[in-house]
Amino acid sequence: MFGFGDLNEVKFIGNCGEVKRRGTDEKPVMAFGLAINKRVKQGDEYVDKTNWFNCVVFGKTAEIALKWVEKGSKVYVSGELENTKWQDDDGNDRYGVEVIVRDIQKLADPKNSTNGSPESAAAVADSATVQPIPGADLPF
Repeated sequence: MFGFGDLNEVKFIGNCGEVKRRGTDEKPVMAFGLAINKRVKQGDEYVDKTNWFNCVVFGKTAEIALKWVEKGSKVYVSGELENTKWQDDDGNDRYGVEVIVRDIQKLADPKNSTNGSPESAAAVADSATVQPIPGADLPF
């Protein structure tokens, strides 16, 4: 009988909220909120809905990301979900879910990209040249 292993993997593209540095110089930790927007229909019109996810980055990845990620940065993150538990000021147990980030990449902001920038997909597509296919009499 074959069994399947468990899978805990998430991938998001969104905008960073406030970025906080935690931990020590030897063991840096980066924490930030990630805003992911989507359009939902409310009655006869569409409105934006924002979901916030708490993200945590550790070690060398955090050290590097802390140099270039800031509030408002458009980023791609991949990682896994982890349950958290803490006590509030009144001593009540509180629970949540965090994204433990393994990979983070800053994405270009299309509003701020310049023409010809390799980060701009439109600029790359405009500058591409079409090469003829050898044996162009393909049946498809």
